[in-house]
Amino acid sequence: MNEHRQYFRIGVERPGRLRHGLESVDCDVLDFTEKGLQVRTAAALHVGEMIQLECRLDDRHAIRCALVVTYARAPYVGGRIISISAEDKQRLTAFVEHSITSRLVGL
Repeated sequence: MNEHRQYFRIGVERPGRLRHGLESVDCDVLDFTEKGLQVRTAAALHVGEMIQLECRLDDRHAIRCALVVTYARAPYVGGRIISISAEDKQRLTAFVEHSITSRLVGL
């Protein structure tokens, strides 16, 4: 049975970097929620694998987090955040909330 998404997706186009074991590869972060994200990457990843992501939210802020891959169909990978620092979680939440508000108000 599929899990239903509980969080609003924020479409973004942000450069990022994935680490999987000793491999490090560029990616494009396509969307965020407060609990997960989707990326486009050349990396061959599989559902259940653990990966690390570093991504810039804006010119001043970046986040780092650990993900478990929940979707993998090249070149797209979806992941659920399983580990993120309190500071980066706060940054991500503020980014998502600001993005939602901006889109609703049309700023």
